[in-house]
Amino acid sequence: MTKDGTLSLVLIWILIAKGGAVCPDGFCRHSDGCYRTVALNVTWIDARSYCEVLGGALLSPVSQSMATAAEGALRRMKGTIFPGKFWLDFTDLLNPKDWKRMNDKKALNFTNWESTSGTGTSDDGARNCVYISESLAYKWVAVSCEEKMNFLCYHAGLPPTTERYPLGSTRVYKNKHGYYDWYYEQMYEYKDVSPRDVDC
Repeated sequence: MTKDGTLSLVLIWILIAKGGAVCPDGFCRHSDGCYRTVALNVTWIDARSYCEVLGGALLSPVSQSMATAAEGALRRMKGTIFPGKFWLDFTDLLNPKDWKRMNDKKALNFTNWESTSGTGTSDDGARNCVYISESLAYKWVAVSCEEKMNFLCYHAGLPPTTERYPLGSTRVYKNKHGYYDWYYEQMYEYKDVSPRDVDC
């Protein structure tokens, strides 16, 4: 019963498919995101550009869990991509020894430096970019941005694609044009029709 003494009966039946992010084509799912390992030896700036063209961004782990997920994705490719070094989207080109994530220009809140390699300049010149090394237990190493190596692109995922399917109709009692009467309303089911993700 409503305030004015009329009865309003409405049956709503909506089935919502399990949602979640969907990986773009060419990316594989591992833990919290979508990854694409690219076996193309290029400079750091070229790796950033390629990832954008592929629909992602050069990987820049912001937490231990994201670094672990990226490591898991790389471990599945271990030994298949030479030299086993993958660019990360970190640099101190803007201000020496002040490492930033280039996608948002923020300081690193998580690091995983390889302890013996150090950061900064070396006898060979400036080391302003960073890679993750398969041979050094997936630790980070500072290196010249002009070196050429593989890279790992990241994408948080796309919203799932859903389609509406009719289930049938139901009778509802409601007010239309000042008169209460029984009416038929269509019921729908929403299904996720996104392509299945490929696991890394």
